[in-house]
Amino acid sequence: MHFKIDRALLINLFAGRSTPAALLNSCSMPRGETVRIPPDETSTGFTLYQTLTPREQELLPLLASGLLNKQAAAVRGITEYTVHLYRGHIMRKMQADSFATLVKLASKLQLKTPSTTIFGASR
Repeated sequence: MHFKIDRALLINLFAGRSTPAALLNSCSMPRGETVRIPPDETSTGFTLYQTLTPREQELLPLLASGLLNKQAAAVRGITEYTVHLYRGHIMRKMQADSFATLVKLASKLQLKTPSTTIFGASR
């Protein structure tokens, strides 16, 4: 299969000023063939992450790093029940059907976990 690519769009793609979809839309495909772009889970995860409140964004890396609700509550100075509620909100907003899925999404986002000392153990 052969097709032509606009050089300026290709350069903009590598410079981060364009998207793969824009590049593919500019290509002239022979005989009406189409190219499908698989969904990018990282960008979808980032879009979902942006829907979280600032407090939820603070808690997600702590929970994803393996802290218990009680430990995350101690770090943030809130109750364990509040962390439990936030955890449910985070899972709903991130469209995670399990905590393992949430941890996987958080790892793809490469969230920085603050270094903290909890109950004598440092994380």
